[in-house]
Formats: sequence, structure tokens, C-alpha cells
Amino acid sequence: AFFANQVLSNATMDAARMIRTGQAHAQGFNADKFKEAMLERLAGFPFNSDRLTLDVERIDDFSSFTPKPLIQDGELVADTGYNHGEAGQIIVVRALYRWPMLSSMMKTAYGDLSSGDRLLVATAVFRNEPFPWTTQQASN
Repeated sequence: AFFANQVLSNATMDAARMIRTGQAHAQGFNADKFKEAMLERLAGFPFNSDRLTLDVERIDDFSSFTPKPLIQDGELVADTGYNHGEAGQIIVVRALYRWPMLSSMMKTAYGDLSSGDRLLVATAVFRNEPFPWTTQQASN
């Protein structure tokens, strides 16, 4: 799980760079296209797209940001969306992966979710670069 979390973190930072530099904006990314970009960066590792949840949100400033809860009553909170913002805006990208634990002992000892899965989390927080174009309103 530790190694998988490191792979997830690297993929998140790399995919988030597409948003930060404006590439995602120029290519008209939405939630599905961003997930495809993430999965490309996870290729060759045992990651299943159905277990991957992404949340991309724009925030007003660093100091007033309050993170959303991830788990409630043993279940993954499904409060996600996709808004890559515009040039100069602050963006939070979170990748959540429900990593399956292989034995009942590992599920009991290390599982975060009621299913016994371990929730892996990777986060990137940044200010978009001053790219010279705007996009259509991002969809949630």
C-alpha cells in the first residue's frame, strides 16, 4: 500500500501539472479526460479505474481552505467535482484510491473503509500559471 500510494502521488503531481500549466484548459479537459490522464500515468501498476476517485476544485485563498471530509461512517464521501479554474487561480487536486487489503487480518488492522479497503490519498495544491487563454466553465 505504501508503494502504491507513492505511485499515486507521482501520478497526481504529473497530471496536476497539466492543469497548472494550462494544457488541460487548452485541450478542453473535463472530469473524464482528467481521469484518463491519471490512468495513463498509472499504467503498468495494479490500479483499477473503478476504485479511483478524483476531485479537482478551485479555492479562493490558501488560508481559508478547509478540506472536505474523506470518510464518513466507513464509506468514501462522494463530494467530488471538476473545476480546473482559470489562470492565476488556486486549485486543489485530490486522488483517492480504494486499495484492496488481501487478508482479513490486514483488512481489520489497516482498512479505513467498511469494505476493509485502505484509502490512499494524494493531493496537489497550486496556483495556476498565467497562461494567456480562458476556458469554458468547468463542469462538476
